Amino acid sequence: MTNEAENLRSKFLWLEQEVAIANTYFHISNGLEDAYFGASSRDFAKSREFWGYTLRAHFQLAILYLSRVYDVYRDRGDRPEEDVFHLLRFVEEVNWAQLPDETRKSQHREDIEFLQRKSPDPSVSKLRKLRHKLLAHSNINLVKGGVATFGEENALRRFLNENGLRREEIQSLIDKAFSILERWKDQYNVRTSIQKLARECDDYKFVLDSLKHPNDLADKAPANK
Repeated sequence: MTNEAENLRSKFLWLEQEVAIANTYFHISNGLEDAYFGASSRDFAKSREFWGYTLRAHFQLAILYLSRVYDVYRDRGDRPEEDVFHLLRFVEEVNWAQLPDETRKSQHREDIEFLQRKSPDPSVSKLRKLRHKLLAHSNINLVKGGVATFGEENALRRFLNENGLRREEIQSLIDKAFSILERWKDQYNVRTSIQKLARECDDYKFVLDSLKHPNDLADKAPANK
């Protein structure tokens, strides 16, 4: 494999990993939330602060990794070493001349439009606002609004009401990213199937089970691999 071909493959594998990490965090977040408000609620209540932060961490990390995938930042000019790679550039760097027919070219245009800086998709727009104003930076207008107490309205709460992503929107963005990677992977010298979740993505269930049956912990512990 030539250096250029290896470089293309590395770009693909990097993005594949980013989306898979976002998907795995979100998968665990959903499982923990179901347990938190369901059968394990009484067990969670024994360490409410810990589980609250654990739930928040998995949910926010899913969004953070996803925002890296849907980033639009560029720095190709004065500081090429500071440049970034994301899903938009992944599609832009597809070799247009190698696309076999108008169907593929039309799909390429649709993906570019979906990922562009002013995307027509409301979920993409909200994700980027969350990234720019809250996750990667602390927007001064949100800071000036102060921290709201329970039930109080403030700038942050209004911002989240307008731009917060529902869980189905997050899953849709993850699925869309995977579909774009799948569509163009042949252009990046990739022939293998895409890994969408960490291999042991459900081992959090062992932790939940141990809360209910602590005396059985040694017998049910996963074997070392």
